[in-house]
Amino acid sequence: MKTYKHILSATLMCFHFHLLFSQADSSSLIRLFGIGLHAEQFKVSEKGDVITAPANKIVLAISPARSFRLEPEFGYTRTKDKINDLKTSGVYMGLGAFGMFQFKKTNTYVGLRSEYASIESDQIWMIDSSHVAHHTKRLTWMPTVGCEYYLGLNLAVGGEFGLKYTSLETIQTPSSTLLNYAQRNSFLTTDTGLFLRFFF
Repeated sequence: MKTYKHILSATLMCFHFHLLFSQADSSSLIRLFGIGLHAEQFKVSEKGDVITAPANKIVLAISPARSFRLEPEFGYTRTKDKINDLKTSGVYMGLGAFGMFQFKKTNTYVGLRSEYASIESDQIWMIDSSHVAHHTKRLTWMPTVGCEYYLGLNLAVGGEFGLKYTSLETIQTPSSTLLNYAQRNSFLTTDTGLFLRFFF
């Protein structure tokens, strides 16, 4: 519940962006609603780590004002490594809040992204055939700047850059002969993403 309170608080604070950036010309290309894809699959800093592995996400772009945008996003991953007998699945929920500036066909935005992820993994040890399960809860906060270019009235492509703070809590359930344990850590890293958005 504490996680959701943090996300809600950040959203309410970022909602005041539209008060700061309320000027927009009548020829604005910004639409009320859009749907898109957030691709962040190939990152050297996270590659091969199932705990921090990214997921491509479906993004909803909602602009109640021409100078303000909310972006809820959702993602799901499922992998299976037959060599190591490892199964991993993850559910990702995020929210972005941005102030926007438009110049001709280019839209620049700045704001905050947050994300909550729940990741499960299960592995069978080859030594004694016992199961080891991990449940990871990941919370991220990322000040973000990005831009998008409108290829037409309804389609835009873009990218963004941010400084991401990530907090992780992993609970491991080993075989019955060992004690369960929880591990907590955090890290700070840069982050990039590519976007394709279709507006209605």
